[in-house]
Amino acid sequence: MKIGKKQIVLCGAAAASLLVSGVLALVSSILAGSLQSQHAAERWADGGDVPYAQVSVFAGTESMLYEGTVESLRESVTNALKQAAMEQQKNGPRLWYDAYSTQGSKQIMKGTKRGSVTAEVTVIGGDFFMMHPLQLVDGSYIGKDDLMQDRLVIDEKLAWDLFGSSQVSGMTIDICGKRCPVAGVVRLEQDSASRKIAGDAPRAFMSYTLYNSLTGSDSYGDYYEGSSSAAGITCYEIVMPDLVRGYAKKQATDALGEPSGMYILQNTGRYSLEQRWKTATHLSEMVIIPDSVSYPYWENAARLRTFQTALLLWGEILFMVYPVLLGLVLLWKGYCRLNRFLQERRLARKNQYRTTLDIQV
Repeated sequence: MKIGKKQIVLCGAAAASLLVSGVLALVSSILAGSLQSQHAAERWADGGDVPYAQVSVFAGTESMLYEGTVESLRESVTNALKQAAMEQQKNGPRLWYDAYSTQGSKQIMKGTKRGSVTAEVTVIGGDFFMMHPLQLVDGSYIGKDDLMQDRLVIDEKLAWDLFGSSQVSGMTIDICGKRCPVAGVVRLEQDSASRKIAGDAPRAFMSYTLYNSLTGSDSYGDYYEGSSSAAGITCYEIVMPDLVRGYAKKQATDALGEPSGMYILQNTGRYSLEQRWKTATHLSEMVIIPDSVSYPYWENAARLRTFQTALLLWGEILFMVYPVLLGLVLLWKGYCRLNRFLQERRLARKNQYRTTLDIQV
């Protein structure tokens, strides 16, 4: 069969459309993979036999969690895993970990350079830097096992503004008259979504113990007494075994009872093809947020990526339409040709065995 110029042009256009669709899929994969905060479960599982999932709980100003609530959540998760025959063994590897945080009030900080700097403050607890492995430029992270909870981690911009260098671990920063040692300096996320959402303001990360001591709060006060002195938790994150699909999210939901004014999200798999399709067909839900939930900058960056990858999925589908239709047309034409060929063969075979009498008749 001779192939004409028209067929060549059509096939070339289909190949180009497939290529564009593949490029869009690759871009989506790169965008989703750039957010380290969304892949904590994959890092923790590290190819193990037990599936893990990362779940986040986001609260608003009227539904904040507190450190006492976190302890109850942890106890609930431990009991649930025990019932599933996954009890933590003594001196054995950890089965799960969690972190919690909130956006604190801006603090005026002083270093060795003249003047002061007003910095954004992210108040953290648990294994925050396991969940958010920001690149260390100098020093070390802070964690829940620190003997003294008075150290803080600062970003590069704050380090340069306060000391004129990024190698400042061990130096102290004056905050509200309290001298706080610098444990380490980190480089904030460099992807475009995180940079856009987080902005250019210098940022410090400090424990709840330190923040509450600076602001005169009692971290357990709200949970037990209903006062307004404690720093409320607006983001709780956990990485735990996902024995069946949705198990981890269900445990967090059950532990919170009926969490009104909260948004519970399973981060793991949020950029899968299935989830991207759900988002692409419900884009209005990405724009309209019915509840007053407070999202940290990394979740807003992740939501921006979710919106972008959903739009890219529509692009992938659009550029796939023509090749698929052309493929169906070619298959139909091929089927028709094959059908005609078989009919001609059957007719030829029939004519081959026709008798002279048949021909005379």
